[in-house]
Amino acid sequence: MNNKKTIIGIISLFTLTFYSCATTDSIFKKAKSGNAKAQYNRGVMYIEGDGVSKDDSEAFKWITKSAKQGNAKAQGYLGSLYNKGEGVSKNDFEAFKWYRKAAEQGYDEAQFSLGIMYNMGIGVRPDDEQALKWCHKAAAQGITDAYNYLGFMYYNDRNYAKAFKWYLKAAKKGSADAQNSLGIMYYHNKGLAKNDSEAIKWFRKAVAQGFADAQYNLGSMYDLGEGVPKDAAEALRLYLKAAEQGHFTAQNLLFNKYKYGDGVPKDINEAQKWYQKVVEQLKKQNQ
Repeated sequence: MNNKKTIIGIISLFTLTFYSCATTDSIFKKAKSGNAKAQYNRGVMYIEGDGVSKDDSEAFKWITKSAKQGNAKAQGYLGSLYNKGEGVSKNDFEAFKWYRKAAEQGYDEAQFSLGIMYNMGIGVRPDDEQALKWCHKAAAQGITDAYNYLGFMYYNDRNYAKAFKWYLKAAKKGSADAQNSLGIMYYHNKGLAKNDSEAIKWFRKAVAQGFADAQYNLGSMYDLGEGVPKDAAEALRLYLKAAEQGHFTAQNLLFNKYKYGDGVPKDINEAQKWYQKVVEQLKKQNQ
């Protein structure tokens, strides 16, 4: 199971709206007069360059005005600006503060983001109890990524029954990450009877969405002939798809396959190409 998680909820869940010129003028006037909703909308317009030139500093200014008036969406968005360092210096403590304000008002996306921050110890001391609490609140409001993240937390806590429950909910909603995780649980017999057919089913669903981990995992099953007839060509196709997306393990595997002629014709040039990509990733990790 992949233990690293990017903060997708913190960065990308806050949705945007686009406006006409007439609406833009109205929003600007209302924002200047102190209307909190208009201030939030004006800030979003500067984020996207919708009717105005993109300007992260102006976006930060107007979203802050709205957030200070108690607008939950603005508070959540302000948390994301601090988290990403857009329009303001990156500040995890401020990000946590504003996510918390929005979450306490019931804003589902901020609740999920707050849960991740507690889980990862970003801007606050790690607290699994609080992480579960806020992710459950977000999940209760239908946030699919919260379903998946609950599966991730329960899996790491070796509570495989609950992990399966939440991964399955997320997978049925189309989460490729959760679909891949279900495949892993079936393949590695984590709280379930080992079932290669079910593993392949879920890996294929994630592969259909272009999920690199699943491409690598399904490639491995074709490579080994587990649950499917052994097929070196299909394995290579899937490894290449994963590697082209930057999957480190797939890149390293391809380097060795081409270097030694393992299931592919020996090719020093291809080996060197994938070796360079591996080295580049290692350099980034050590920066």
